[in-house]
Amino acid sequence: MDTTTTGSMQQQTEVQFPVEQSAHHGHQQDQHQGMESTFPSELAMCYETLSVKDADETADGRMEQSGESQACNDIAGSVSALEEAVEKGKAVLRDLVCVFNQAHVSVGDTGWRNGIKELLQSAKKPEVVIGVLGATGAGKSSLINAIIDEKGMLATNCMRAATAVATEVAYNDGPRRYKAEVHFIQPEEWKRELEILCHEMLDENPDINAIRTTREKIKATTLGSSQTSSSPYIDSKSGTGREDAGLWPLIKSVRLYVKAQALATGAVLVDLPGLYDSNAARVAVADDYLKRCAAHWIVAPINRAVDDKIAQSLVSKHLKSQMIFDCVCDSLTFICTKTDDICVTEVQMCLGLKSPSFDREEEEKRDLATEVQMLDEEKARVQGLLNETQDRIDSLEDVSIEDPLPSPLKRRWISDAESIFVEFQIVSKEEILRAYKAQKSELRGRRNALIQQRKVKGEVLKRLTVELAQKHASNIQTCIRERNNYSKTEITKHFQQLNRENDNRILHGKTELEGGLPVFCVSTKAYQKLQGRLQKNEPEVAGFTELEQTEIPQLQAHCIRLTEGPREALSKLFLIELKKLLQSMSLWSSATGSAHVLSDAKMQEMEAGYKEAVAKMEKASLFHHPLTASCQSQGMQELQDQLFCRLHKTFARNIFEKLDDACHRGSQGLGEVVADWNESVYWSTYRAICRRSGVWKGYNWNREVAHPMLEYISSYWIRTFNEEVSFHLESFSQNVKSCLDIFHKHVVSSADESIAEQNNAKLQKSLGTAAGSLKYQVQGIEEALRTRQKTANRLFVEVIAAELDGTFWRCANEAGTGMLKRMQALMQREAEVNGAEILRKSAQRVSEELSNILKQTEDEITRMVRARVRELARDYHTAIITPQIIKLSEQEMQLKSEVAEALRKAEQHLALDQLNLGVEDGPAEQLRMTLSAAVETGPQA
Repeated sequence: MDTTTTGSMQQQTEVQFPVEQSAHHGHQQDQHQGMESTFPSELAMCYETLSVKDADETADGRMEQSGESQACNDIAGSVSALEEAVEKGKAVLRDLVCVFNQAHVSVGDTGWRNGIKELLQSAKKPEVVIGVLGATGAGKSSLINAIIDEKGMLATNCMRAATAVATEVAYNDGPRRYKAEVHFIQPEEWKRELEILCHEMLDENPDINAIRTTREKIKATTLGSSQTSSSPYIDSKSGTGREDAGLWPLIKSVRLYVKAQALATGAVLVDLPGLYDSNAARVAVADDYLKRCAAHWIVAPINRAVDDKIAQSLVSKHLKSQMIFDCVCDSLTFICTKTDDICVTEVQMCLGLKSPSFDREEEEKRDLATEVQMLDEEKARVQGLLNETQDRIDSLEDVSIEDPLPSPLKRRWISDAESIFVEFQIVSKEEILRAYKAQKSELRGRRNALIQQRKVKGEVLKRLTVELAQKHASNIQTCIRERNNYSKTEITKHFQQLNRENDNRILHGKTELEGGLPVFCVSTKAYQKLQGRLQKNEPEVAGFTELEQTEIPQLQAHCIRLTEGPREALSKLFLIELKKLLQSMSLWSSATGSAHVLSDAKMQEMEAGYKEAVAKMEKASLFHHPLTASCQSQGMQELQDQLFCRLHKTFARNIFEKLDDACHRGSQGLGEVVADWNESVYWSTYRAICRRSGVWKGYNWNREVAHPMLEYISSYWIRTFNEEVSFHLESFSQNVKSCLDIFHKHVVSSADESIAEQNNAKLQKSLGTAAGSLKYQVQGIEEALRTRQKTANRLFVEVIAAELDGTFWRCANEAGTGMLKRMQALMQREAEVNGAEILRKSAQRVSEELSNILKQTEDEITRMVRARVRELARDYHTAIITPQIIKLSEQEMQLKSEVAEALRKAEQHLALDQLNLGVEDGPAEQLRMTLSAAVETGPQA
């Protein structure tokens, strides 16, 4: 891949790493593994962004009570059972495709083949995006490396920021172990960034103009290893020369794929450094990820995490506001890193822990060490004498027998230690040897005794050292555990307090963080060391002897649990649609006999009566009876109109009518906002912010302008999307089910004796499945509505940014003496003259977008209801009318017989009735009695 900064830039580069990570790798372009689904057309994407909740989890990230643990295991087991059923269902559908493909007759306009194809395409795993947020140096990259069980998939550095672009880590379904996708910044975005940087470099150093036209060409070859190859695209290090310049300024985002068990169920971890980036494109990428995030992990070193202001500093005012508008405050998880970085004395003092005394053991250890040292020295001295004696013996043995003998009677010291001397008169060589050998034997015995004493004392010292080390390690473990518990309690308390302060006016009858903020205290260094991934010469991490003590395994389990909700929802949706399809096919295949002989008039009468019943179900009241509630006597169209009317009234009352007041509130606060900029921002920072349209590093002036307005409208916004929309859609689902129950009872009763008892039972089951399917689809539409509102609520800031762009440009072009005052005056004048109009345009654009969202929601509900009515009409027609008017050929009967047999086997294989899919097989008994009374009375004019 060759990429230049001045030419057209390739937008995506995909690279794959084989398991061996050899120096030679393939480099090819693969298609994205998207999460697209076409059946049902609007729902697959919706369930991928389901809000992730984990009510059973305690504050320390683990299930402490056995009942909660069992409940968690039951949930995981049920999800696994559902996913297993999905796989079986896919196999059944493929078998049915083979049955239809082998048939030599047409199946009419039933559309079984298309239904099977679309249902197979909808069987996708959800993608649960988890945003990892935190300040530079918090350990986000190390944390992700530990979770995915890799040593250095993401670049880390202890002295500087290592990750410069949004890095997404997902599970790799391909045959290779690693894969990477690099997404580049658009040429026009990069050009704009270069222009800004050139202006700033010229401001600081005019001599830079001599080299600013140089063309820089960047080349990327095939990858030698995952870390080495991905680091140039991710790492923020910039070399001093051209050869080692980093590629990251050209990169918008990087997506890495790895075979990590924690990600196998659909979790996607996203390291988001771009929240405070200086590059507008990467800021936009980070904000786009925030829209997609189903969970948010706040990461901070544990030695900073218990600060009273940690919640405010890590979840800034603007980020907190955005999360409130996105309805994701209940998705937070707090992670304290670097728990191995501990000073025992400080922790004991701060937490008031009793410091255990090891003075007696330490003194005993020192005494033993002294004794051992003395024994070692004595043994060395005795060994020296023994060596000297052996040398003399060897010398004497070399002397010949004729050599002259020593002078008579000599006194000689043999052992200075024992003050022993031997007086002898040498008369022969043998006597001298005998004397030295006796001395050697005595010294050897002395040495062996010292060795035995040394061994005993050494073992005692070793045991005491181990015991003392264990006590110190236990003390460190106690301090780590107590600090972890204290941190979890304090962090939960601080976040709940912050939640109450900010959201008391927003949430009614519900406090989103009161259910328990999941908090984990982890040590990635200890985890990697215990897993054997660090260098062997690196010391053991004190205080950690088991993987569970690092809390990384618990965090990995938490990551998997976050996917259970979306996985369960998608699996249930697929299985309900599968069940409905199989029930419809069962009704179709059961009509294998010859048709009854009926007159044309009778056939027309049955058809007309049936069509009238269907039309009434769709558009008009079916019954009117005192025993039936009004919602039960309404047609589908009336229920839709009622729902749409309630949604419009809710949006008008809570948002549209409040936007004028919000604009007024924003106008009143705008002067104070601009005054704060003018008083507190240095001139170079002021111009840098203006050059980047109000967004630079930790600054977002556009959102600050919008903040007073957003603060006012937030309570009504959350009430709309968190409460009232959900209530209206749930009521609609219940009312539609009642309408379908009435339709069933009326059609069956009007069919007299013409409907078989077997088909009647099948229709009841099919009706319950259809109602369950509709309920899940309505929930999907609600999630789609919430997802779209994330785009709508960001329009407040986006429109303000567009309106202020001209003013920012004029401020950025100010130069010379007094430029700061001129910039401040321009901004102040813009706020006074056009501030109110800018906020009004912002509110108007949001209002238009919400109207579009309402229209999209109405269209989706209309399409869903029409499709459900068509399917029900087909099934009831198949069960009641078709057997009376259509005569099948032998080939058609043979095909239906084969399909019926395949369905019988599928029913035994799948056992869908044994799964908890949340559907009922037909009307409830109480409703059945009410409907019977209504039918006996008959329809009223």
